[in-house]
Amino acid sequence: GGDAVTVMQPLPGAFDHMIVRATIDGLDYWLDGTSSGSRLETIHEVPGFKFALPIVAGPTGLLPLEQRWPKVPDRTIRVSYDMSGGVDLPYLFDLEVETRGSMASAMRPAAGETDPFLLIGQASNYLEKLVPGVIFKAAFEFDEQSGIAVLRAKGFDFGAFEFDRNIASHVPDTATTNWAFDPDRARKAWRDIPYQVGGPMTSAQETTYLLPQQGRGVQVAGTFDIDQITAGTRFRRKTEHSGATLRIVDSSSYVPREITVDEIPQEKAAMRRLSSGDLKLRISDPERYWELDNAELARRMSRFEEPMAQMIAVKSDETAFYNLRALIRTMGRDYDGALADLDRAIELEATADSFEMRAQVYSETGDLNAAIDDARRTYDLTGSVDHAIYLADLLAQNGEAEAGLAVLDELGLSGEEGHSVAMSWAEVAGSTDRRAEGWEKLTQALADRPGDGGLLNSQCWFIATWQHKLDEGGEVCDRAVRDGNYSAAALDSRALLYHRLGENEKALDDLNAALRKAPSQAASLYLRGVILLQQGDTAGRRDIEHARRLLPSITRTYRRYGIEPAV
Repeated sequence: GGDAVTVMQPLPGAFDHMIVRATIDGLDYWLDGTSSGSRLETIHEVPGFKFALPIVAGPTGLLPLEQRWPKVPDRTIRVSYDMSGGVDLPYLFDLEVETRGSMASAMRPAAGETDPFLLIGQASNYLEKLVPGVIFKAAFEFDEQSGIAVLRAKGFDFGAFEFDRNIASHVPDTATTNWAFDPDRARKAWRDIPYQVGGPMTSAQETTYLLPQQGRGVQVAGTFDIDQITAGTRFRRKTEHSGATLRIVDSSSYVPREITVDEIPQEKAAMRRLSSGDLKLRISDPERYWELDNAELARRMSRFEEPMAQMIAVKSDETAFYNLRALIRTMGRDYDGALADLDRAIELEATADSFEMRAQVYSETGDLNAAIDDARRTYDLTGSVDHAIYLADLLAQNGEAEAGLAVLDELGLSGEEGHSVAMSWAEVAGSTDRRAEGWEKLTQALADRPGDGGLLNSQCWFIATWQHKLDEGGEVCDRAVRDGNYSAAALDSRALLYHRLGENEKALDDLNAALRKAPSQAASLYLRGVILLQQGDTAGRRDIEHARRLLPSITRTYRRYGIEPAV
């Protein structure tokens, strides 16, 4: 009943637990027989009860349990991230999680597991919210004497950095970051109720980063050192940034206590100030993976071969492992290796995911017939609109546009999905003598959704790619850009229109703006390269090479539109 027992009738039913108080050298120790895992290091902690009723001869009253800060962490995470491959590529990590007390007891059963596949699964589940990623090796240990449990694991993950124009950023997730304090006081009845802090709980973390670009150009913003109590939680942080290494050692600790109604506003403000100092890595104009030639990219991605080989050795008939290695090999432009993995995955289990991935690899390597076969199998398995659209597009690229239109016609959809199909139908019809029908479908869809940015962009793209109603292109594309909030896609579409109209300087302006927003937009790189080469600027060769690294099929796509770079 928490502190409510102080105003309750003195009935035995108010108590549902037993606890022992031992006083040693003037210090009270509260011993809970149901709390397994206690040792000398953790016995100092006070359980999260408010009051105890002493069982003594004669009358007695309630005895408060006075909280104190724990001496040792309940959980310590030590993790090293190797992000030296670059801001776009996957990264490796090596970690150790050390637990004590009840947390160690919960981890104890896993220490008896010997099956490597089950260990990977257990570690993945445990780490899902702590250190997310793909675990390829794991082991649990439990020491009976110390009561300490340890998880050691190795893994990798994707997408560490977010991008805003030409700036890459990463926000570390540590013991003192990503905190908030915002008790809900929306209802009047809640406004006079204090906030109860949980606990006791102490988390510590030691985080080390091996930074991209050997640390060149990496800026670390935020509050490096912290030692304060905010919203009932003690935060400590020490940060060191030197060259290619960033090290953060921090902890957060909270014990049960009340934050009064009068304290809540100031604690909210204090937590906002604390959170505003969360660490953030920033790199301006970072090196991007499409700037790496095949040999250098292969060298950087080769370090993932051994981890994947270890995973597959653990369970050689796991389809997902082969799909994952195919994805990694595709990122490294090892298309032959990716196809070999996907062949094996499909041999084990013919899933839609495997067929879809293999269709994409076949498409990028130029084997359209094989890509169509796999895309058709994918669509047969899922029946999804997206897979129908992808199949129709591949058929059009292979000179079978009418067959692609038939696939889309069979869907017979309306509403949101119908508009997506209309855009795809128009794109496929553009390579046939049915362009007028394609334009009409876009017009009808736009009548249902006036001002829809996606449909307006589709109209602009249709005009520019198939040179249909070029005299209306200026008005349509200007509106697509404006109503699309100057998106990279809309700017790219208008740039192609300008190129068709011979206004290449305007086209370059739009392409440069699009690439500032989306540097990896292969279409914009390719068209800019075409225009620059037409103008005699050899820098265009670099743009075209980068576009082909991003999307090898881009040459085939633009050849359909009658656009090829000058030799």
